[in-house]
Formats: sequence, structure tokens, C-alpha cells
Amino acid sequence: MLPQNIEISSEEVVEKIKKGDKIVFLDVRKEEKYKDGHLKDATLIPLIELSPEKLEQAGIKKDAEIIVYCQRGERSETACEMLNEWGYKIRHLTGGLDNFTEKEFIVR
Repeated sequence: MLPQNIEISSEEVVEKIKKGDKIVFLDVRKEEKYKDGHLKDATLIPLIELSPEKLEQAGIKKDAEIIVYCQRGERSETACEMLNEWGYKIRHLTGGLDNFTEKEFIVR
């Protein structure tokens, strides 16, 4: 079961970026989708490959604030459940990348 209040809107994410908060963006889509566009500095670990070992290899620490996203939010919700079980500090981007309003933060 996911903790309450893990959802974060694209507007809140943009505020955090502009404030200079240290955030880890975790993209759990397939590589083809990632190449089509992703949040700046996002780490790609497709959901099917997601594991504590992969997170460690990517340098993602348990105490980091991790914002997890996919295209629409379904895959990333599953990823959040896994990360929560493994003890990571997570936030879930509401509506995924499709709902991200500030397009200048998307790298294509």
C-alpha cells in the first residue's frame, strides 16, 4: 500500500526545479518512449527492469527524493509500490508526462 500524499503535480515539480531542490527523476517507460521526450536529467529504468540493484547501479539512494513518472501514470504507480516496499522516498507525478504542463523542462 502506498503512503498518502505521494502525488505531486507538474506545477509543484516545476516549483521544486526552480527552487533548486535536489530531485531524482525516475522514468520507468521503455527506452523508445524515453528517447521521444523525458524530463531533464531523468534516469531511465524501464519498469520491467526495475530492481534495487538497478537503482543502486544508477546511483539512486534511498534517502533521495525520487519523482517517478511514465507517460500517463499507470506504470509509474506500479513502480512507486515497488520502491515503497524497498524503502525509497517517493513521489508520483500525477498524470505522467502527458500531464506535464511546462514543456520547456522536457528534453527531446
